[in-house]
Order: sequence, then C-alpha cells, then structure tokens
Amino acid sequence: MCKATILRNINYRFLAENERTKYNIQLINNMVDIMVSVIISNKTTIRISGEEIPQKMVKERLLKLNSEHITYVLECLNRTKNKIHNIRAYYISALYNAPETIDAYYQAEVNYDMYR
Repeated sequence: MCKATILRNINYRFLAENERTKYNIQLINNMVDIMVSVIISNKTTIRISGEEIPQKMVKERLLKLNSEHITYVLECLNRTKNKIHNIRAYYISALYNAPETIDAYYQAEVNYDMYR
C-alpha cells in the first residue's frame, strides 16, 4: 500500500513516459524503494544531513512529494560533479529537502540563463 501511494503521488506513469525522465526510470525506482524503506521504518528518527529528524516528520514530507520534486532531484543528481559516497543518504536528504529547495533552484536557473 505504501509503495502504491508513493507511485500515485509522484505520478510514476508520467515520469516513465516523459522525455525528461523516462531514461532515468531505474533511478526513480531506486528513489521509490528508498522512500518506502524510510516511511515504513521502525526507527524513531532518520538521519538527514547529519541531523536526526523524527521519522514521522520525514514520512509526512516524503508522502507529499510529486513528479516535479522527483524531476528536481534527478536534475540535482545529474549536475553533481562530486563523488557521492552514500547514495542512499544523498537520496534521503535530497528528497526530504526538495519541497524547501525546489523554488530557489529553478529561480537560480532562470537568473543564470537571463544574465549570462
């Protein structure tokens, strides 16, 4: 049930067919699996960027993600030039923070394109 809810929330079918994201479907599948494991975790806290966050809070935020957030996390991953030592931790952090950072990211992209 949890996985079905996530797939519906992120509009998985759209992501699987969309030209921007369909070639990354395996990465999206990995994100979904990680989201499920975090959401069903029995831990009281989840470590995100070195900070312990209540699991309930992480669960609530992950269940609010949509296809735009997933596309954003994929774009961030594709632009990362540094070696990612713990991809699971990277995904958890990026997905958790996506709702807070997505608008600033795209605004910075627009500003860069307009003034270069």
